[in-house]
Amino acid sequence: MIKDELLKMLIMADGKYLSGQYMCGKLDVSRQAVWKAINALKKEGYIIESDRKSGYKLLYRGDKLSKAGIEAGLVKGYIDYDVIYEEQVDSTNLLAMRLAGEAINQPDKSIHGKVIIANEQTGGMGRRGRGFISEKDTGIYTSIILKPDMLPQEVSSITLVIAVAVTKAVKKLIDTEKHEVGIKWPNDVLIDRKKVCGILTQMNAVENYISHIVCGFGLNVNNKSFNKEIESCAISLYQATGKFIDRNAFIADILNEFSVLYEKFIEGKGIGLIKDEYTALLLDIGEEISIYNGMIEDTRPEDIRHGILKGIDMSGELLVEVDGELTRVLSGEVSIRKKID
Repeated sequence: MIKDELLKMLIMADGKYLSGQYMCGKLDVSRQAVWKAINALKKEGYIIESDRKSGYKLLYRGDKLSKAGIEAGLVKGYIDYDVIYEEQVDSTNLLAMRLAGEAINQPDKSIHGKVIIANEQTGGMGRRGRGFISEKDTGIYTSIILKPDMLPQEVSSITLVIAVAVTKAVKKLIDTEKHEVGIKWPNDVLIDRKKVCGILTQMNAVENYISHIVCGFGLNVNNKSFNKEIESCAISLYQATGKFIDRNAFIADILNEFSVLYEKFIEGKGIGLIKDEYTALLLDIGEEISIYNGMIEDTRPEDIRHGILKGIDMSGELLVEVDGELTRVLSGEVSIRKKID
């Protein structure tokens, strides 16, 4: 759309004027089309200054999410992202899975790198079938469609890659001398032991062929408060920093970080080349923990084990020293809590 492309140009101009003639030439449209697009943006709340000699300058864009606002912050990298922005969806993961499913019978239609971003979810999805609270105008709700040329067993740790990308982006906004930021295995991002981000990955595969993967993540960004049910275990970036975060720029930063990490993931056929980065962000290494509801080597799923957290292996599985022996916690739903004597 002309409006989106024009907005992207104004954002990338970084407060400088762009002449109408320049815009017309870049977009190959008439001055009338530019004028209409400018007025449409103003009606949406963007403050744009007009000058007959200099052209147009973006003065204020607020925190309104937009395709153009996100794309303006993307850098050319390993993944060529195709951003799809929706004001409201049931779930970005569900929409991404539908789009990927529709593309199965259209081999000429590329789905790799499509990114679904919504301002609000009415049916956000969390792990273990839980819902994910997705407030309007405050959070980031994003799903990335990927089609890696790998075996299904090689991509099980892709969720950990998303966790590293999100954590690295979060740490740029947080004073880490005042706040602890890290990952609770396998994929929850925490600030001061409270959850700021949840991640849900879904895969469609047949035997040794991956049709597509959808990596979804939801972040508490500009939430001022939470309901009583979750206020003790949830936190937002606004609460941690005292500042409103530019969601467009933040999403772009996460996507840029993920593109770099994903290239390593593909090159290493798994988490191997990212293992050290993940381990450096993993909380509770060297601490005694308890594992609940987890699949542990040679034990029943309902068993509770206590041990020392040592890190992860080359498959992304958790390594815990139990009774003096190194034990793997297999990929799956695991809850980790510090042991209470």
